Amino acid sequence: MNPMENSKDWWMFHGKSSVNPDGKWMLFYQTSELNHAWEKATNSLDKGQLPGISLMKCSTAKTNPRASLHEQKVIIFFCGPADNEEKMLKIGKQLILTMNYKCPSANYVYYGNPSD
Repeated sequence: MNPMENSKDWWMFHGKSSVNPDGKWMLFYQTSELNHAWEKATNSLDKGQLPGISLMKCSTAKTNPRASLHEQKVIIFFCGPADNEEKMLKIGKQLILTMNYKCPSANYVYYGNPSD
């Protein structure tokens, strides 16, 4: 199922849920681009093209009352360790290259740890 066809769940997950990473990268997409981006992300993770990333979650078509922009959705890539800045930056650079990412609203991506 594609994320924009799922209006029942808040999130779709892919990857190893048994791993508990403490860092994340967040890539935002226009809703019209989300299905393609999610397919690319899941295929890339399955092929080992996203080193350091163990789990992903993607927002869905379900309306989120907390969202500030309803025309954009997010894919969150969990990785770590968050306290290893060099490794996190390397993971992020590879992620942006693999996803051929262009932020829909600015020239930046979001990094954080799950407690953010």
